[in-house]
Amino acid sequence: AASSSLSSTPSSSSSSSSSSSSPHRRAWRSVGRPPCARASATLTAVGDFGDNDGSDVERTSLVVFGGTGAKKDYRAISTDVTVFNWRRKRWEGIPPSTGSPHPATVSASSVAVGDAIVFFGGVDVANGSKSSSTVSVLNCRTWLWTRPPIMGALPDARLHATMVVEGPDDDQILVFGGLKKHRYSNKYSSEDYCGDLYSLKIAL
Repeated sequence: AASSSLSSTPSSSSSSSSSSSSPHRRAWRSVGRPPCARASATLTAVGDFGDNDGSDVERTSLVVFGGTGAKKDYRAISTDVTVFNWRRKRWEGIPPSTGSPHPATVSASSVAVGDAIVFFGGVDVANGSKSSSTVSVLNCRTWLWTRPPIMGALPDARLHATMVVEGPDDDQILVFGGLKKHRYSNKYSSEDYCGDLYSLKIAL
C-alpha cells in the first residue's frame, strides 16, 4: 500500500448528495515523498508551531528517524532522516546528513532543543540488538550528527525512555524510565523496567 499523508483540503470525490450533509470531508493522499513503512521510529517536532504567519516555514517540521520495518528497507531506515514540512503539509527531501548517525535506531528517545534534536538510547540492531546509552545530536540547520559533551550522570542503557526539556534556557534534559533491554518474546518482568530520573546538560 502506498504511503500517504493527511491532506488539509476537502476531498473532491464527495458527491452532491453527500455534500449537503457533509460539505467538507478530509482525505488521505500522497504528498511529496514519504518514508517507507516502519515502527518504533522517532518523530520529533522542530520549530515554532504557534506562529501562523509562515515566516519560518523551513524551521517548522516533523523529523522522522530510525525504526524497524521490512528487511529490504533496513539500510534506508538505519541511515535516513525524513522531514515533513508542517506549513506546506508535504514530505520534503533534505541534504544527506553528515557525521555518524545515532547508532541505536529502534525505540530510541528524542527531544528538540532549539534547532537540534537530542537522541538517547534505543536498540542497536547492528550490534546484536543491544540496548544503548549513547547520546547523539542532529543539527536541523546543517544536518550534522555529533556526540556532544555530557554534563551529569549518563543513564544506563535502555530503550523506550521518556525525555523532556526543562530549565529557564531549555538547557536541561530530563530522562525517565524505559526498558533495560529488548526481549524478542515481548515478555518482561518487573526487573526489566527502569524507574529512575536523570538530569543532563548538553553542550550544543
